[in-house]
Amino acid sequence: LAMYGVVTWQAVPVLPIEIMLLPFWSPFHLNKISYWARTTIVPLMVLAALKPLARNPKGVGVDELFLQDPRSIGMTAKAPHQSLGWFVLFRGLDKILRVIEPMFPKSLRKRAIDAALAFTEERLNGEDGMGAIYPPMANIVMMYD
Repeated sequence: LAMYGVVTWQAVPVLPIEIMLLPFWSPFHLNKISYWARTTIVPLMVLAALKPLARNPKGVGVDELFLQDPRSIGMTAKAPHQSLGWFVLFRGLDKILRVIEPMFPKSLRKRAIDAALAFTEERLNGEDGMGAIYPPMANIVMMYD
């Protein structure tokens, strides 16, 4: 929705592409999550880093699905099923990353995007798409657009 300008990027959790460059021994490394999650998140991280505006030649909108102006929506509130501790932790990390992410060197961001593209291209086989599942394939199409 942020790519189509329906909501602002402030309504989307931070996904730092620089995760691609973390060493294997770090607490969070892509190889420590499932293949499906890796193939889904890598193109999303590229999209979050570049923040492109998607093409919408017919100007189709979905504003009628919202009770308020969607551009005024920020991050969602804690849902009843969510653990307060985890919610506070991840919301806090998101706030910190929003402040420091613009300070990351552009050269580091470029290296991370290049690593994400290499990761993606290594897994495209010309037959089954990325992991033979739709979400990563759709994300990759948007990433290369």
